[in-house]
Amino acid sequence: MAEPANYADWSNEQLIARVTELEQRLKDQTESFKPSRSTISDRVALPNLPKQKSRPIHAFDPSKYSTRFIALKFAYLGRAYNGFEYHANNKTPLPTVEE
Repeated sequence: MAEPANYADWSNEQLIARVTELEQRLKDQTESFKPSRSTISDRVALPNLPKQKSRPIHAFDPSKYSTRFIALKFAYLGRAYNGFEYHANNKTPLPTVEE
C-alpha cells in the first residue's frame, strides 16, 4: 500500500489540482455506475389482463337492512389517569374533576 501523501508540504496550486483531480475521478466513477434508464418492468411484457368493469356508485339505503337493539357494556379504566373516578375518602395524587 502506498504511503499517504503529506499535504502539509504541498503548495496551494498543488492542493487545488489534487482536489480537482479527485472530483473528476469521482464524477467519472459515478457516471460509470449509473443504472440504465430502462427498468426490468419495461423490458418484460405484462400479459393482457381483462379490465375490471367499473361498478356504478349507489347511495347507501339503510331501509334495506334489518336493525335490532343491542346492549353494550363499557369498562372505565381512568383511575390510572386521575380522571372521572372518585371514591369517598380516597385521596388522589392530583385533583380530579369531581373534587
